Order: sequence, then structure tokens, then C-alpha cells
Amino acid sequence: MFKNHRSPHPLRLRILHALIDQPRSTKEVALFLDENATKLYRHVRALHQAGLIEHQYDKKIRGTVAHYYLAIAARFELSDSLFESGASTGENSIQTMFRASERELNNALKHDYEDEDLEPLAIKLCIKARPETIKMLRKNMLAWIPTQMGVEDGNHPDAVNYEALLVFYPLGKP
Repeated sequence: MFKNHRSPHPLRLRILHALIDQPRSTKEVALFLDENATKLYRHVRALHQAGLIEHQYDKKIRGTVAHYYLAIAARFELSDSLFESGASTGENSIQTMFRASERELNNALKHDYEDEDLEPLAIKLCIKARPETIKMLRKNMLAWIPTQMGVEDGNHPDAVNYEALLVFYPLGKP
């Protein structure tokens, strides 16, 4: 999605926008954007691998199979921590993300909240289960995230910003 972690790739943003309101194949996106379909395949694959678009269905068209995708949300916001100096790939970007989240959480914990339902919430779970159960939990978490991304009252004058950091990882060898 990002080139040198500084700004989103403009073509990928246009593809994402084209997939917000209805499922489309890569060829349909190309027609919609007036771009060459061949140029879009790797970008669509990258958006899908990043979890920003989801495969909806396949359709057989003249002997080939067209894959139809839809954006997981109508609105996306980028955290400022993505653009901090030192952000890069792999372990470094994970450390940057955790440091930024730690700072943000520590700042949030300094405030007094009149409504306890608005207080920061931190939960750590240790789950021991069969691989099939772990796969189901992971799948359920991934399905839950898009349902929270489409909150419609973000432009309300009383709207406040909250951030969540969700990590799900094995302890030791899976």
C-alpha cells in the first residue's frame, strides 16, 4: 500500500475507492479508472493481501474466471504513527507501532474520565486451544474488524477519536 512508508500509492487509493460501493473485477476496475487491467493486478493483489479488500465471488466469463472484490470499509483513516521517522518494514515497523501505541495509551491513562464506559480498556488474554479453535477465533476477529470500521457518526460534533491495537500471535511454536 505504501511506497517507502511515506504516503499511500495513488493508484491503490483509486482502486480502493472504486471498490467501496460495489464488488468489481480487476477488469471492471480498470474500465472504471480508465487504466490498463494488466497494470492493476499486482495492486489488487497487494490490497487483498493487506486485508483492505475482500474477495466476494468468482464469475466465469468466456472461459476465464473473474474474481470480484469489495473494500472492507467505506472510510479509512491512517494513524500518524505510520509516518513517524524510523518506520520501515518487518520488526522495525512493529516496534514503531507498539511504541506509538504505548505513548498514546499512557497519555490516555493520564486523564480522568467522568464516564467509565469511555475509559481506556486494556485486555491481555492467554488462550490455549486446538488449532481448529484458534483458526476460528482468528477468523471471527478478522470478521469483526470491518463491522467496527463503518461507524457512521464520525462527523458528529461530539465524536471523539479512539484507537485499538489488536494482535493475535502464538506463544512459542504454533
